[in-house]
Amino acid sequence: MSVITTIRRYAQALQFQSSEQIAGRVRWVAALRLYRLLARIGLGSLIEWACDMRAGDARVDPEFVYPGALGEEHGGWLGAGRFYFLNEAEELGDPAEWNPAAKSLLWRFHLNYFDWAPRLAGEAGGEELERQIAGWIRANPAGRQPAWHPYPTSLRIVNWARSFTLLAGSAERAGWAVSLRRQAAFLESHTEVHLGGNHLIENAFALLVAGLFFQGGAARRWERDGLALLTDELDKQVLPDGGHIERSLSYHVRVNLVCREALRLLAANGRGTPRKLAAIHERMSAFTEALLHTDGNVPLFHDSQLIEPSTWKRLQAPNPPVTALV
Repeated sequence: MSVITTIRRYAQALQFQSSEQIAGRVRWVAALRLYRLLARIGLGSLIEWACDMRAGDARVDPEFVYPGALGEEHGGWLGAGRFYFLNEAEELGDPAEWNPAAKSLLWRFHLNYFDWAPRLAGEAGGEELERQIAGWIRANPAGRQPAWHPYPTSLRIVNWARSFTLLAGSAERAGWAVSLRRQAAFLESHTEVHLGGNHLIENAFALLVAGLFFQGGAARRWERDGLALLTDELDKQVLPDGGHIERSLSYHVRVNLVCREALRLLAANGRGTPRKLAAIHERMSAFTEALLHTDGNVPLFHDSQLIEPSTWKRLQAPNPPVTALV
């Protein structure tokens, strides 16, 4: 591809980007290069120090509740260090290799989501999950890619918080908490404003979860900013007909699930139920019902895939009462 063609393509793409998105992309690329440089010269610990400074006195709230925390799907975990994502199984060893070079970036993203953690937390006292998380922490210092990319980090924060509530008394919980607050602090300064869409909604939800999971000044900031960003983005991204702007029913269902989980979490942790979020959830649910096939699942158009039964179950749980006017 010639330089002129490359410049023309960039120019064509940039005309549809806001100044905030362009600035966000520049910041993210610059951050990646800085993190690689720090790791290369042996100063990677500076990233952890910066995260710890931002997290401040964040500590686990012993009263935190995650309704329906236990996962019902294997989430990609097949046992004995074997994982299954995107129709591909892989033996990753013990301890696991968290960045297997032979697998695609998307496969490695799925590995680092830890979607399988809540289910594993309910098995055999969670000992295997504790081992896997301890191995992940050792192998992935702050900033290492793709593990610390904002999108996998967002999903992992939520899945670790869900799992944490199922492992009361675990000896490994203190180590989890330190890593989890670092991840929240890292995410706070790396939200994906350059991408927007469902990614930014996942970022916002993860900050909200972290804010509820922890106590302290940083936690209050994460809760406040996460809820504000989530509400603002849902308001922007959910169209008047109730459909998500990306026009993929899989993404639509996922975004609606995030909205639903936010409502349940806020209510369960004594924060009330924001009226605007409740109204958006109702519109999105009505849109979903109107487009479902007779078999009860989504049409496979525009990057869609069949929705797992556990997702439907979480979406269909009773709604908490609306108790807030925000």
